[in-house]
Amino acid sequence: MAMSLSKIWKIKDREELVSQLDDYIAEKCDYGDDMDVLSRQERIFYIVQKLEMEVNNGGFNQFFFNTCGMFNEELVAAFEEIEASAT
Repeated sequence: MAMSLSKIWKIKDREELVSQLDDYIAEKCDYGDDMDVLSRQERIFYIVQKLEMEVNNGGFNQFFFNTCGMFNEELVAAFEEIEASAT
């Protein structure tokens, strides 16, 4: 079970904070099966995290091969939203 948001925001270590936030959001949206429950910001975080995790684990091929590739059309807008257009 994911940690509560109030506890997550108190985490000082950046990597741990991102990891716990990812767990929280993933659980909230049933691991991508119910994206409609997420706010715009949560959706962006989730999509960008899925790309990051898949690419680091097996490259872009793994991202597009796995079900996370269903978010590929949203990636450009997500990166623009977080001002990471160079990415």
